Amino acid sequence: MLLTRLEEQKKESLHKQLKTAMDALDPELLELPAFERGGRPSGTRRDWRRRRR
Repeated sequence: MLLTRLEEQKKESLHKQLKTAMDALDPELLELPAFERGGRPSGTRRDWRRRRR
């Protein structure tokens, strides 16, 4: 989103710097956290309460 805005505002030097920095990042760091990926939860709420006691 930020890259797009920089491109739209013709701020090419900032766009290039940000793009270079993002490309240098480990792709694993850009993945969504497990709780945001969707999928099935690991347990039910009832299981959670049972474990806390």
